[in-house]
Amino acid sequence: EGALSPEGLTELCAALRAQTQALALAHVNLKRVLPTTQAVDAVLQALEGSRSLVYLGLSEDRVGRPVAKDAEPNRAVLTKLKSLLDSCETLRQVDLSGAALGPAGVEAVCQGVRESIRVQVLDLSSNDFIATEDDEEGTTAAAEAVKEMLTRHKFLRALSLRGNGLGGSPETLEAVLESLKANARLTELDLATNKLASAGASTVAAILQVNRGLRSLNLADNAIGWKGIVALADALKANTTLRALGLQRQAFGLARDSDP
Repeated sequence: EGALSPEGLTELCAALRAQTQALALAHVNLKRVLPTTQAVDAVLQALEGSRSLVYLGLSEDRVGRPVAKDAEPNRAVLTKLKSLLDSCETLRQVDLSGAALGPAGVEAVCQGVRESIRVQVLDLSSNDFIATEDDEEGTTAAAEAVKEMLTRHKFLRALSLRGNGLGGSPETLEAVLESLKANARLTELDLATNKLASAGASTVAAILQVNRGLRSLNLADNAIGWKGIVALADALKANTTLRALGLQRQAFGLARDSDP
């Protein structure tokens, strides 16, 4: 970890390009290495055409938005990322946690994974999924892209949406989870730290009533109160496939009449 200098970036991209052409590159982890969208763009260009890449890690890199506050997403970089996800037939796991994707980036990534034929694990934690009020259309488009990915992709087994504030937009949460009613392929879902509270937990519970794919569900750190816990407990009576449920650090110790 540690941001690259311009000289280091040039050398890195040259090495990535050579390894890509030699079909020798399988694992790329550049966590906290790429501090600008321009650096990400250079790396994605070096990886273009890869036919050996299995793991791509760009966690906490500046993938979606430039550093400047309120800056527009870098559409060119997102298009390159989407193309790589779509075209690399060997790619199995993608870590884009904390990559400043924003709604536009989440939409692009999910569209790319939707068309891929191999990606099985996708981490979209902490990416400002819920947009500001002036970009509600972006949030709606991102939610639709997640829904489409979960509906159409036949290989995705694990998805993390941790820390994206989904509880702040009930419509978005419902749209994202809607596809899980009939999805029996996704086995692991991480929704921790999303401010779900009891209302959001009840939405999740409604999905658990009918979903027959999930084996592991993480709902930790969501301030779920008494009503939400009861809804989840009722759902588990009908669900026979879930094996692990994370409920650490909630609010269900509160009295029933003070449920958040």
